[in-house]
Amino acid sequence: MGLFADITEGIQRQEKLETKAQMDSLTRIYNSGASRRLISDRLTAKQAEEQDAFLVLDIDHFKQVNDTLGHQLGDKTLKILARTLKATVRSSDLVGRLGGDEFCVYLYHVPSYEFVSQLCQRINRAITEASCVNELGCAITVSIGGTMVHADDDMDAIYARADKGLYDAKHKGRNTFSIFE
Repeated sequence: MGLFADITEGIQRQEKLETKAQMDSLTRIYNSGASRRLISDRLTAKQAEEQDAFLVLDIDHFKQVNDTLGHQLGDKTLKILARTLKATVRSSDLVGRLGGDEFCVYLYHVPSYEFVSQLCQRINRAITEASCVNELGCAITVSIGGTMVHADDDMDAIYARADKGLYDAKHKGRNTFSIFE
């Protein structure tokens, strides 16, 4: 009986350590390495008829937030963004922090391009509302770049297209999105 308890506790400790290693310590969402690995695994396993999408987001003028309001408020902003993303997307979707103020969302089994566009609009609204409600002292906005995932895509391909969309959204004036089909 004692040996069984020791083994169970050891397994539970190991599982906690593995989970902790996958999570971003500040935002409590997947870190960059875990996000990229999980998405790559999905791309390998995805059936051709399944339609997914990938989004990359970053906070508009985030450097100004850190420089004028301080890094503590910058950290609070990152936490609010992570919580808001998790609350806005479906529970089955992957939300991760790629680094700095850059986040990603991998959307499994999306019904259409229109669905992804509507979700991006909801994300933009939700983040602005959440930043005002949480008294950051300013409304935070994000730019979003996205892509529909193709059958032969790998992580580099979808990231490159989504990143191109992100810069397209920034050139449109920020607080918007651009998705490549």
